[in-house]
Amino acid sequence: MSMDFGVLHNGILVGKFLPLHRGHLTHIFNAYSQCDQLHIIICNNITLDTKLCGEAKIKYIPADLRLRWLKTELKGFANIKIHIMDEPKDIAEYPQGWSQWSKCLKDFIFYNCTPHLIDTKFTIFTGEQQDIEAYKSYFPEYDVKYFDYSMTRYPISATQIRNNPLKYWDYICGCARKHFAKKILITGTESTGKTTLVKMLAKIFHTSWAEEIGRTYVEQNVHDERFITDEDYFNIIRLQIEANDQALKTCNKICFFDTDIVVTYYYYMLYKRENGIHEISDTEFELFSSIYDAHYQDLYNFKFFLSSKGVPWVSDGLRRHEEARDELDGVLLNHYKNFNIRDFYSHPRMMIVKGDYHNRLTQMYTFCQSLMEESV
Repeated sequence: MSMDFGVLHNGILVGKFLPLHRGHLTHIFNAYSQCDQLHIIICNNITLDTKLCGEAKIKYIPADLRLRWLKTELKGFANIKIHIMDEPKDIAEYPQGWSQWSKCLKDFIFYNCTPHLIDTKFTIFTGEQQDIEAYKSYFPEYDVKYFDYSMTRYPISATQIRNNPLKYWDYICGCARKHFAKKILITGTESTGKTTLVKMLAKIFHTSWAEEIGRTYVEQNVHDERFITDEDYFNIIRLQIEANDQALKTCNKICFFDTDIVVTYYYYMLYKRENGIHEISDTEFELFSSIYDAHYQDLYNFKFFLSSKGVPWVSDGLRRHEEARDELDGVLLNHYKNFNIRDFYSHPRMMIVKGDYHNRLTQMYTFCQSLMEESV
């Protein structure tokens, strides 16, 4: 990189990356092209970062997730080192805290970014014009270089993205997009049109969806739901999580889901009871609960329950509960309540959809279209 032989040029690039966007990447590569080794330092201030995310009404983005995003995007660039710097909890908010913050940064650079075997020159790269003089004042021994986002093809700020992520979707790095996608679960019991509705909506909105893996798994491996084993259920759970993640990686602003762990638990309990087992062990329930907490509790932005009322029963060779449709709707709804969704009936993001197929499509299309229009 650098042509000044004998002296190692270390670049320092500091930011929150809240979130990581393509302007950041342009800034990073611009800096990388001017030094031998670039150190990217993620500022971690949980109190302030939580506040910024809360003001934008987005889910909190922890520093370790931002680290993962950067490592994903910068894989293969061996001379780029990525660090997390925990800021003092009592530091004054920017720009009042410059004196305390600069000391924190100096100490961090000394202990984490300084090669001890040869001479070192440091250059601080900043994309904030208002920070140039402060860097020069508090880091007089360093060079300071300014990167002007407005002169690039990505004239964007993280604040703009936080406040309207769908509007600036194309600026968000691919690995970070799933954090901002609108995630919609469409759930319900057998023969309520979930799968067909999810596919139609995904195609209308030119995006991806995660199908119900359990059904495919049974068709290919078991052929009769009554004979599913505990091992089968664990395989289904694992495969469903993988399918969900893949759908999110390829989605376009909005992503649809055909099922979740609560539906899997519903079938687990349904067939246990049909085999004469009316209670499961605490260990079994804790397993489902832990999966719910780890992968599903905060996954969806909106949840819709398709009532069995208003649509006909469609026999497909696997379905067997036509006479108990109303009762099973209630059973599944109760399972949702038991999985810590105490306000299932009143929460504005949790709606029960009734009516015929056309009415269901119209309701869901109208809702999703309104989400898209909010981002314009």
